Amino acid sequence: MNIFITIVILIVMLGILLATHELGHLLLAKGFNVFCLEYSIGFGPKLFSWRKKGGETFYSLRAVPLGGYVSMYADGVELEEGQTVPKSRSIEGISAGKRALVMMGGIAMNLLFSLIFTFIYALAFPSSYQSQALYLESPYSSSVLTSYALWGEGDIDGEIISPSSYRIYSPEIVTDNNLNQIGFLLDSDIVFINQETKEPLSDEVYAAVYIPSSLEGADLLSSLVFYPVSSSSIVSDEDTYLGIDGHADVSQLTYHFLGNEEFELDLTLISALDANTAPSEEAILEGIQQPRSVTIRATGEADEITLSGLSMILTPLEEYAPIGDRFLMGCEYFANFFVAIGQGLGALFTFDFSQLGSVVAMGSMLSQSSAAIGWGRTFFFYGGYLALNLAIFNLLPIPGLDGWQLLVTGVEKVFKRQIPDKVKNIVSYVGLGLLLILGVGIIIKDVIGLF
Repeated sequence: MNIFITIVILIVMLGILLATHELGHLLLAKGFNVFCLEYSIGFGPKLFSWRKKGGETFYSLRAVPLGGYVSMYADGVELEEGQTVPKSRSIEGISAGKRALVMMGGIAMNLLFSLIFTFIYALAFPSSYQSQALYLESPYSSSVLTSYALWGEGDIDGEIISPSSYRIYSPEIVTDNNLNQIGFLLDSDIVFINQETKEPLSDEVYAAVYIPSSLEGADLLSSLVFYPVSSSSIVSDEDTYLGIDGHADVSQLTYHFLGNEEFELDLTLISALDANTAPSEEAILEGIQQPRSVTIRATGEADEITLSGLSMILTPLEEYAPIGDRFLMGCEYFANFFVAIGQGLGALFTFDFSQLGSVVAMGSMLSQSSAAIGWGRTFFFYGGYLALNLAIFNLLPIPGLDGWQLLVTGVEKVFKRQIPDKVKNIVSYVGLGLLLILGVGIIIKDVIGLF
């Protein structure tokens, strides 16, 4: 069922973005009195077509929803029998500047909808937090040190732990190979005890907790992973100030929980006034100096573990941040979209197709994102991202795209002569063919990647 919903959402999202892109062309063309024969969403066989009585433009829906077009009157375009249109109402009959604006109409509409979707995401939905940065002034340097905290719910030895009273302190974040934040370091003094041998499994192991992928939270035990201490650890005065006595080698996963074992975990709990206020520096330092040692005992197989000694749930918090903060977050999301798209274009022009994704990859991301943040947020977040993708991609001077039409218009204006229609048509068909081959190739790559 989730796959079906993902497909429907993706089709609706692409449909809106493609329809509004072509609508941008149509509105500008009609604004300059260009005769428009058809406004079509999709290519291929016609599924539906309608024209207002006495109107001049057909509005059509076609079978292949991977694009669209606005058919404008030009030299060589066939009209209905008995229909005549003056040269002044053709696309060639308007000035080069107006033609350029017509070509820019779709790009401008995508840019507008990217902004609308992005700021709906930022303003209309509550923010979801897994952690909050805590800033401490180091007595050893003028730099501001950053540490982290997680909110937790549950109890430790009968004491109720809640987001409004305590946070779990973490001095470092854990990142993957691409430097994406995936978790938090919890402890730097772990001793495993094997229930059968009663001997230490390791004297120096770091515990880390992965960020839960679902907004429903995750139990602490299932989120724990363990890393060896890095042999190249260099502990600075600032590290010591934050309670760090070494660094984990996150490139090596040393252990995952199997059941029938017991180990101790030192949790640093720091007082919090409320969910939105960072603890004071004094509270952080006091928590570092007085960590809570919790013994976790687990019995059973890995997929049927019974846990005692700790029943803490890592719970993300949702809240509506102040309107100014949400607006700034929208600006940040929009800026990050530009960075991600720039990386994609870099991969395209360096022929690193492994970094490019098709609608299949997008569908997979939508499915994963919806499970974590819900369909509403997913729709507007990725809708904003896709709309900006369409706007920037269409600016490229590649035959078949709006950027190519802008380039042709500019060349014709500079040299004051038209490029033969036959040449433009051949180049456009070749460009569209190459784009289609590239698109199909990336789809095949993504389908293979699913298995």
